[in-house]
Amino acid sequence: MPRFSPTPTVTEEANKAIYEKFSITRPENDLAFWDNEGFVDVELLLEPGLQTGLGHKVVIYMDGEPATSPMDAMNFRFMDVDRGTHTLAAKVVDSDGKVLMTTGAVIVLLNRLAFIFQKRYRP
Repeated sequence: MPRFSPTPTVTEEANKAIYEKFSITRPENDLAFWDNEGFVDVELLLEPGLQTGLGHKVVIYMDGEPATSPMDAMNFRFMDVDRGTHTLAAKVVDSDGKVLMTTGAVIVLLNRLAFIFQKRYRP
């Protein structure tokens, strides 16, 4: 009688990559900067690299809420961010959405020109 061998599955232990370091390298913590278009560039450092073969993705959070969909990229540009203080963080998640690692929070102050206070001159 032939023996049936089920297809090997990835065990939970094999699905866990061991990440040693995960941080936001840009922007720097406590950075105050001007950008009138509201661009905020975020760069992440993950060691070892993101294990996309295991279904791992990165999600960037702004002010405690997910601001990106799960993605493979380690950098992202936010556009048209409101002026003010914002908290950034990122998480590595597996294919089920389980959090594997989280960065520390980075606080930035985005300054944008406010047109409401401009004087209007008439000739």
